[in-house]
Amino acid sequence: MVAAYAAIYLIWGSTYLAIRLAVDSIPPLFMMGVRCAAAGALMLVWAAVRGERATLRHWGHAAFAGALMFAGSYGALAWAEQRVASGIAALLSATTPFWLTAFEWSGGSRPSRRSIAGLIVGLAGVAVLVGGRSTYQLRPAAPGDSLAAFEASSPAAAPGTPLDRRSIPAPLHGAGKVAAGTMAGRPPSFAGHSRRRELRRDLAEAFAAAGRALPPGRLAGPGATPDVRHELLAPIVAILAGTLAWAAGSLYARPPRVPRSLALSAGMSLTAGGALLLAASWSAGELTGFSPREVSSTSLAALAYLVVFGSLVGFSAYSWLLRVAPPSRVATHAYVNPLVAIALGSALAGEPLTSTIVCAGLAIAAGVAFVLAGQIRSTEVTESTERTV
Repeated sequence: MVAAYAAIYLIWGSTYLAIRLAVDSIPPLFMMGVRCAAAGALMLVWAAVRGERATLRHWGHAAFAGALMFAGSYGALAWAEQRVASGIAALLSATTPFWLTAFEWSGGSRPSRRSIAGLIVGLAGVAVLVGGRSTYQLRPAAPGDSLAAFEASSPAAAPGTPLDRRSIPAPLHGAGKVAAGTMAGRPPSFAGHSRRRELRRDLAEAFAAAGRALPPGRLAGPGATPDVRHELLAPIVAILAGTLAWAAGSLYARPPRVPRSLALSAGMSLTAGGALLLAASWSAGELTGFSPREVSSTSLAALAYLVVFGSLVGFSAYSWLLRVAPPSRVATHAYVNPLVAIALGSALAGEPLTSTIVCAGLAIAAGVAFVLAGQIRSTEVTESTERTV
């Protein structure tokens, strides 16, 4: 049982950092589409081996839920993690139980006083996080910076030893164009390679020419212009909108609309959502100029980790725990995961850990705990708040 709890606490908490590493050299919608489609297909095979079947009507409802929960929510998360830190993304994603409670409240199911208190405390934490100046300092200055910090934190990277940067993607047309593209709200190009030192020098020169040279790894600080703050606010809004989509989809994807089997229903929604994400990636032109040869080994490993551990191992542990442990205890992963994500992002990817983030994180985690504890029917809470990131 300890191993199962470790899976839903640590593995699911680490998936936010894995997403951040994967999108460093893989287009976000394409990466998440591959992840969802692969994990969904494997779950469907597992369900088929167990003799579980679904009707065409089940598939229609599952596809709609997958469009909300995976194409909408996961797609927004992957896109946003090109621009904000994984810890920030995890904290914002932890607000899903708030929206679930709000939806149920609007449907006539009045929450308890404890749940209402949790909503207030949790949303106050979100306000602190979004309004805090340090939130706007967390985007890497260029693609590959998360990989660089991750590699530098590994035992193989001895102090003072130059790292091999061949696996780190960088813009083909120079750092100045990367800066110009990201400042305009466009993700950086995935084509070409260059060394980290040269990229940092070019970035510093580009920003110095614009009148504000920035230290490596930061694009906006307390003196950021309104345009920069607006640009970095967009991914935060996208994540929050994704949590709303997830909450709506999870409330919709309940029996009898979908099969009672968790493996079968999740596999159907994942497969449908993955197909929609791949279609969106193609429509958005993400694959134009993209070559699989330019995918770094770290990003590839992160994608494999998301499929095997984030989806299959984590989901298997979660399903088993629902059968042998109190659902209210299993639901505690909802507020443990973001804390794990913040710790891993700071330790392995060099993401800043500020007092604003700590205070907001504690408030959001406390709010989630209050909301979960205030639910009358703990089984329904566990099924609806589950989010296998």
